[in-house]
Amino acid sequence: MLKPILKNNISLLAQYASGALMPLVLLPRFAHILGLEVFGKIAILLAWASYATALIHYAFNLTGPARAARIPANKWPLLVSTLLQARFLLLALALLFIAFIYFTGLITFEAPHYYLLIIFVLSLASACETTWFLQFSDRFTEIAAFSIVGNLIAMLFGFLFVQGPDPLSAIWACIAICSPAISTSLGSLLLTIIDHGVLPIASRTEVLGALNDGRPLFMSQVVALAYGGLGPIVLGSVSGVSEAGSYTVISKVVMSLSMATDLVYTSTYPMMTRMYLSNRLLYLVLARRIFMICFLMSMLIGILGWYLHEPVLNYLFGFGGPSQYNLYFICLGWIVVGNFGSAVTGYFALSSQPKISYKVNLIVMVITLSIGIPAASTLGAPGWVAGIIIGQLYVVLVAISYWRREHEKLA
Repeated sequence: MLKPILKNNISLLAQYASGALMPLVLLPRFAHILGLEVFGKIAILLAWASYATALIHYAFNLTGPARAARIPANKWPLLVSTLLQARFLLLALALLFIAFIYFTGLITFEAPHYYLLIIFVLSLASACETTWFLQFSDRFTEIAAFSIVGNLIAMLFGFLFVQGPDPLSAIWACIAICSPAISTSLGSLLLTIIDHGVLPIASRTEVLGALNDGRPLFMSQVVALAYGGLGPIVLGSVSGVSEAGSYTVISKVVMSLSMATDLVYTSTYPMMTRMYLSNRLLYLVLARRIFMICFLMSMLIGILGWYLHEPVLNYLFGFGGPSQYNLYFICLGWIVVGNFGSAVTGYFALSSQPKISYKVNLIVMVITLSIGIPAASTLGAPGWVAGIIIGQLYVVLVAISYWRREHEKLA
């Protein structure tokens, strides 16, 4: 049981290591060279891009494997095609979203038009990718290869062409940021076509059915993103663009480190999908082990971050003002409590309870926004992260509660 998990984790570890280059190496470099003012503008646009890509992903990374596990293998190409067509339909809505935020003044600062290409390119890449299917097919090695290539290209562009606080360097920074998504998207789509040939055309009924099937989980993820992706936007409005830049530099590092636990969730999800349908008790045993492993990993990361705070802060910013110090230390708490959302959402997807997932994320959103926005207006980025941490504590309680409830049913 653990052997395939270990094999997949090795591939995902390589992908994680390459993916960490962006937040751990490139983004601090961009913040240094371009300045927090310019980088803050890019960070805010990345936050808006996260909403467009969330619309296009539409929780298919969860509903896709669940549906594939219930149908014969000869139906998989049609399923992949159905979800791709649904994503391109959602891409059209995302483009309307981009136009809306641009023409209604939701972007509250002046920025060159080419900055908006970040949102467009990341949206297009999201529409084309089929990594969920490759993960379901245990093609983790290939996914890792695509990610590594994209991140190496990003490093090449970031170090060769981003040399100063000038517009051309800002353009190359935007291209570098988009490179991993483009590589993974095109690579996964081409590999899927090579494996299964030209994908069949799905009917309108099938596409609409896929959208309807994924709607509850999508709404849950949108609610989660409503508070998870708002950080740079809120901070840019109430604390200034530079504060949004500082938050983005550290929050991307936090998310990168949290990916260490996401590797475990990602590599085990296809197996957990099959196990939930065939052996519920074994599923719960493995779920508890995974939960504890991830908690211990996040604690270790937090402890190391505490002891290494001086060199890390100097590396990220080249200086350490009170705001950066406070933000850094409170983000260590975010690392410890903020990595259980994937497990909870995955469980509700498998147990056909997406509406409960939506309610959980709605409660977390209310907690986060009601605490985070007032705190951000007075404390800046540390106040916003405090709201996130309090909201994530509720997720931890939900995870423990539902595990116990399932175990009591089978006892």
